[in-house]
This record gives sequence, structure tokens and C-alpha cells, in this order.
Amino acid sequence: MDRSEAAAPTGFSGYSMSNTIKNGSKVTLRLILSLEDGTVIEQSGDEPDTLVIGQGEVIPGLEGLLSGLSAGDAIKREIKADQKLFGDRDDDNVQIIPLSKFDESIQAEAGEIIEFALPNGQTAAGRITQVDEHIAVVDFNHPLAGRNLLFEAEIISVIND
Repeated sequence: MDRSEAAAPTGFSGYSMSNTIKNGSKVTLRLILSLEDGTVIEQSGDEPDTLVIGQGEVIPGLEGLLSGLSAGDAIKREIKADQKLFGDRDDDNVQIIPLSKFDESIQAEAGEIIEFALPNGQTAAGRITQVDEHIAVVDFNHPLAGRNLLFEAEIISVIND
């Protein structure tokens, strides 16, 4: 009997024998996302990360880079700003806000990221880039918008139900 005729091992019914990453795959991996200068933005800790593809746990553009990979594969991809993984930088998303609009418990300082309440009840995070006597300049762009990035991943395991 050749391998194609072999019966599936007991205890494995319902699982695909394919270990290629696709929508719905449970993937265990180590990853590093960094700026082009090598500054690490995010990386796996001591233990690898486990996630399900297509569940919103990873930015869709990064999920696309993982699609089709298998356990044991490793990738290193440069992600150019024009791929818009985190959107374009938009000067209209930089606002000048009077300090009088800030809650008294908040001390506005350059570099701080503050969550702002929107009129529709939602919130938006903004990074304060400048403060003077009466105003704060707040940037609501994603911090990685318009940046070149480097994505590295090592696929440890892939499970497809």
C-alpha cells in the first residue's frame, strides 16, 4: 500500500493534513515588526504567538504575507509605505486643540498618547506633538502611517480544521 492509500491515523479525524496557512488556520509563530532603521515595534515574547487567520488578530496586510506558508517556513519582507498597511499620513488628522478642552486631570505633554471622546460616542487615540501656553497639537494618524517597515516571521505550526 502506498502513502496515498494509507488510512488516516486514529484521533486525527476532522483535521486537514495540509499545514498551509489559509483563512481559519490556527498559526503559532514568532514575529518581529520593525521600522526600516531596525527599531522594533512589536515582537513575540518568550513564548511564540498563536492566532487564527481571518479573525482580526493580525492586520490583513500581514495576514496576506503569511498566506500559503507552512510550518518551518520563515519570511522577511520589507513593507513599503505606499502599500498603506497603516494608511497614508494625512495632515488633516493633525488638530490644534485648546488646552481648555482637556480634562483637568490630564496634563498635556508632547509625546503622550491620549484617548479622546468623539461626538458619536466612540474614542480616538491621538499623540500630542507640541504644547504651548494655550494649545496642544494632536496627531490622530496611526503612528506607523506612511512608514517603511520590516516584517519577519517564523512559522512554528499550522492547524487547519
